[in-house]
Amino acid sequence: MPNEIFHTSVSAPIENLAFEQLLTKSLSYLDPSAEALMRKAYIFASRMHQDQKRKSGEPFILHPIAVAEILTEFKLDETSLASALLHDTVEDTEATLEMIQQEFGEQVAMIVDGLTKLGRMSFHSKQENMAENFRKMFLAMAKDIRVVLVKLADRTHNMRTIKGMPPEKQLAICQETIDIYAPLAGRLGIHKLKAELEDLSLKELNPEIYTSLIEKIHQKKSEREKIIHSAQDFIIHNLKKQGINAEVQGRAKHFYSIYNKMYLRKKEFTDIYDLFALRVIVKDIPACYEVLGFVHSLFKPVPGRFKDYIAMPKANLYQSLHTTVIAGQGELLEIQIRTNSMHIIAEHGIAAHWLYKESIKNVFSSETERTTLPKPHQGEIQVTQKFQWFQEMVQNQSKISDPNEFLENLKIDLFDDVIYVLSPKGDIYELQRGASSLDFAFAIHSELGLHTLGAKVNGRIVPLKKEIKTGDVVEIMTSPSVRARTDWLNITQTSKAKSKIRNYLRSLTKEETPIEETILEEETKKSLLPPKILPTGKAIPTRTTADILVQGLNHVLIRFAKCCQPLHGEPIVGYISQGKGVIIHGQFCPLGPKGDRAIACSWPSAESTFFNVYLKMTVYDRPGILADMTKTISHMKINIVRAEVQTDSGGLATILACLAVKSSHQFIEVQHKLENMEGVVEVKRIGKIE
Repeated sequence: MPNEIFHTSVSAPIENLAFEQLLTKSLSYLDPSAEALMRKAYIFASRMHQDQKRKSGEPFILHPIAVAEILTEFKLDETSLASALLHDTVEDTEATLEMIQQEFGEQVAMIVDGLTKLGRMSFHSKQENMAENFRKMFLAMAKDIRVVLVKLADRTHNMRTIKGMPPEKQLAICQETIDIYAPLAGRLGIHKLKAELEDLSLKELNPEIYTSLIEKIHQKKSEREKIIHSAQDFIIHNLKKQGINAEVQGRAKHFYSIYNKMYLRKKEFTDIYDLFALRVIVKDIPACYEVLGFVHSLFKPVPGRFKDYIAMPKANLYQSLHTTVIAGQGELLEIQIRTNSMHIIAEHGIAAHWLYKESIKNVFSSETERTTLPKPHQGEIQVTQKFQWFQEMVQNQSKISDPNEFLENLKIDLFDDVIYVLSPKGDIYELQRGASSLDFAFAIHSELGLHTLGAKVNGRIVPLKKEIKTGDVVEIMTSPSVRARTDWLNITQTSKAKSKIRNYLRSLTKEETPIEETILEEETKKSLLPPKILPTGKAIPTRTTADILVQGLNHVLIRFAKCCQPLHGEPIVGYISQGKGVIIHGQFCPLGPKGDRAIACSWPSAESTFFNVYLKMTVYDRPGILADMTKTISHMKINIVRAEVQTDSGGLATILACLAVKSSHQFIEVQHKLENMEGVVEVKRIGKIE
C-alpha cells in the first residue's frame, strides 16, 4: 500500500462527520495521543472500502465507524478502536494482514486476523465452515480478549441494521446470534450487549410475540413505574435516616428475558413480577450486607429468593446480593445490592478491564477530570483475573474435529444459566443448570469422572443422573474397575463431560466395546456370584387384553409385544400380525409399527387389572438394602412377582424384579421412591427377566 494513502484527504462529508463524532467520544476518555492511530486507521479503511456499499445502500465505511462507536460505550482503548475500523479490510478488500501489521503493529494485526473469516478455504459443508471460523475466533480470543469485544460490537451493529438483508439471511443471522453471540456476551458479563442482541433477535424470529410483549408492557407501564418509584423513595428515605449513603436505581427487564419466562417456562404475563427491579449501590461489601439486613426489616423477604453472588461470584465476574421482597401493596419486588466496582463489572463485564487502566477517566467523574477508578475492596473480584471457564473451553474445543459436535458443545459452554456447587473441601465449581453429579466429577478431573462409581450429595447417596443444585456439597466415589459407559452421555449436561466420555469410548477397540450391554454391565457379569432368589408372592396374570380398544375392529385377538411391555396409561399402538391378531406396542417403541401399518389403540378408562413390569436396580451392596426395597414396595400395596439379586466384588449389587402394578403412574411413583432410598444408584425399567 503506498504511503501517500495516509496523506490524501477523503472527500466524503457524511463519513467524515461520523468519524469526527467517534473521535470526540473516544478522546473524552482516551489520551490525546490516541488520535493519530485512529485517524490513520480511518483513512486506510476508507480507501480500502471506497465505492463499497452495504445492502442498505449506505457507504460501507459507516459500518466499521459504528462498530468502533459501540466500543467507546465500554471505554475501550485505541488499539480496539483502530481494529474495529479495520476489521473488514482483510476479508472484504485487497488489504492483507502483512499491510495491517506493517502500518498498525502486531496487536492490531492479530485482532483483525482473529475477526477475519476463512472464506478462501474449501470446506465440505456449511457446518464445517461455521465451526472452523468459530474455532479460529476463539483461539484468537485466548490470546487477546479484545477480539471478541470487537466481534460482539460488529454483530450488534449488524443486528441493528439487519433489515437490509434478504429474509432468509436475516433468520439465519438471528438464530446464530441467539445461539452463540448473545450467550457469549452473557458469559463475558457484558449484559448490555447480551440484552440488545436477544431483543433484536426475538424481534425478527418472533415478530408477533415481540409486538405482543411491547403492548402488554406498555399497558402495565404506569402501574409498574408507580410501584418502583414508591419503593425507591421509601428505601432512600429510610437509608438516609440510618446514615447509609447509597444510590438507588430502577431497572427494566428486557423483552427476551420476559419471553423466556412466558413461553419457555409456561408462565402467564401476569405471573411475571420482576419486570422491574431496584439496584442499591453502596461503598463497600460490609455496607452491602448492612443494607440487605435493613431492606429485610423494611419489607418481608420471599423465602428461597435470596442469592449471594458476592460470596459465590459468577464465572463472568458478576457480584451482587439478590433478594425478592413483598412491597407495600403485596407486589413482589427484586432488589440487587452491590458496590460501585461491582456495578461497573456487572454492566461491562470483561470490558471493564479498560476502565481500570491508568490515564482513563472515571466514568462517574466530570469530563475534565482524569483519574483511575477506585481499586476493588477486599472480597471484590479483580477485573484482570483469568476466566478459567474460557481457557478450559478453548482447550476442550480445540480437540474436537467433528463440526456438528463442536457447535453443539460450543452452545452448551456458552449457556449462562449456571449453578454453583461445592466439594467436601469447600472448593466452588460452576456448572450448567441441570448438571448431574457425574458432570461434577468430570469438572474436577477427567480421570475422576471416567471412574465414577457413585456420588453423595449433602451426605446422602444419590443416583448419578440426579440433578444437583446451587449450594449442594457433592462427594464423588470412584473405583478402578468402573469405566465410562455409553449411557453416561444421556445423563451428562456439560460439554466437558460429554467430550471426555466420547473420546474415551472412541479409544476403545471393537473387542472392548460391548454391542448390546454397557461396559460396566459387561464387567459386572464376569464377576457375578450365583444368583440369590427372593421368595415371591402369587403369580399375577401378565395382563388382560379384553378391554383394549382397537380402532375399527371388534372381537379381535390381542397380544402384547414382549419388547416394550406397555403399562396402563402409556400411549399404545397396534398392528395386525397374520395368525396372531393385533400386537400391541408402546407408541414410542423402536420395534413398533410405523406409517400405514399402525392401528390406533387405547386403554379402558378404569385401571381394572394388574400388569407385570420389570425393573433393574443398581445399588451399593450394604446390609438391609433388600429389606428396605421390599418394605418400600409393600407399603404401596404392590406385589413382587419375582426378584433376583446379583452381586460383584466391586461393592455393587443388581436387583432384577418383576412387580405387579395397576398403571404407568403407579410404576413411576414406586420408581421415584426406590431411587430416593439410601444406597440406590439407579432404577430403570427393562424387558423381561430371563
